[in-house]
Amino acid sequence: MLSLLLVTAVLSVATAQDTPVATQDFCPSNLNTRVDRRLNRRTDSQARSGNQATLLVDGVEAFERRFELSEEADLILVKTYIWTDDEIGRKAAELLAERARDGATVVVQYDIKGSLGGTEELNHMRANAQDGAWFAHKPIMAELEQAGVVVVATNLPGRAEALDPLANREESRSIAPDMLPSDLELDTLKDLGHFDHEKYWITGHHLDDGSLQLTAIMGGLNIASEYAYGGTDQKDAETGRGGWRDTDVELQGPVVNDIVRRYFQVLTHNLDAPIDVVDLERWNPPQPPAGTARVRFVWSQPAIGHRHTIERAYRILMQHTPEGEAIQLAMAYFAPSPRLHKTLRRTLLKGTELALITNSQETMDVPFVAAASRAEFRRLLRIQPEAALFEWQVHPQWETLHSKVAGFGDCGPVIVGSSNLDGLSIERNSESIVIIEDDSLRQDFQDSFAHDLDRSTPVDMETLAAPPWVVAFEYFIIRFGWFLL
Repeated sequence: MLSLLLVTAVLSVATAQDTPVATQDFCPSNLNTRVDRRLNRRTDSQARSGNQATLLVDGVEAFERRFELSEEADLILVKTYIWTDDEIGRKAAELLAERARDGATVVVQYDIKGSLGGTEELNHMRANAQDGAWFAHKPIMAELEQAGVVVVATNLPGRAEALDPLANREESRSIAPDMLPSDLELDTLKDLGHFDHEKYWITGHHLDDGSLQLTAIMGGLNIASEYAYGGTDQKDAETGRGGWRDTDVELQGPVVNDIVRRYFQVLTHNLDAPIDVVDLERWNPPQPPAGTARVRFVWSQPAIGHRHTIERAYRILMQHTPEGEAIQLAMAYFAPSPRLHKTLRRTLLKGTELALITNSQETMDVPFVAAASRAEFRRLLRIQPEAALFEWQVHPQWETLHSKVAGFGDCGPVIVGSSNLDGLSIERNSESIVIIEDDSLRQDFQDSFAHDLDRSTPVDMETLAAPPWVVAFEYFIIRFGWFLL
């Protein structure tokens, strides 16, 4: 039986350090110097010590902290894949507009494809485009801009991208707006190429000594009611959407400098202009230690050649999860690449256990991914028949599983981020994760994961029984079509 399922009591743990001192209560990390160096090299990242990391479970916690941190902030940097003009989208916009009018520096980046609310909104954005632009802002974003918020629409499509989803981002920038197909439809636009899928809510507060304290929230939550209402019985009065199960993490300390630097890097990429070094220094001063968590920030953006870094991080951490302990995955979209499947296979064969939760066919909004997940379940159960594989079920407070979190062993690191384990996240999207070594956060993750298991249904070979043609179809998708998922 998985150690995860056997141990639910609170662990007695001590503070994690770069060089831990062995004590009776200390839970030693799986990551030694050799693994650290491999992660440095393979993910182009650096672990930072001295951070405070707090798990934010569902929108009921994550949005409360977003709004609380923003009320008196001097700096607010927001990046999202989806910004919906619904109850929460408007509440967030009103807060940011108020802060901008009060003199705070507020910047918003939103993926223009992911944030499209419908064909009518798309037509409005095209009809109101000015000065040679492809599209005008979404109406709610135009209101933010009028209030003094700097608004940047990222991931704008061009004719080159419309013809070739894998077209180089730089080439598509040179295409004139009038070269876009006149019959471009909403669904076509959303399916093109890749997405700017990273999510950040960063705030800065000036302290009495004049220093700027930065706080970053990142993870899976976009800005819409279904994300904010997770963990509650609320439904959006206009859209009718209830809450989704999702996870963020709040960070303070030196690792936030890496996150802010990445935020401005994406901004630079989408503006085709360098960021003023003075402004970057002003809004990203070195952060002092804020806690005892060791955190590594990893990002991926295939459009600029920064590819597979997140997948490599997952593979390395899986490989170093101790025998007899569990890899724990709660993943909204699970259709692993051949590389990741091979790593999982080798890891399970050596005796590491697996506990995995993903969406069921009833809760999945992308049916082909559900089919691919079931095919992968069959492959994993052939390798490890006792693997704990679960499918999420509909609940009043959590209609869909949207988390992208993982744990690696009883004392290993925890991942929280925006990246799923599917072709879209690994091969095409811009994504980010943090790898956290912290005893307290690990325990919170394990408690949360145990609760999620209770809300899910176990899957075995009998559950997966289907007509031969269905099994063949699902296998074909995971074997040959995962890149498109």
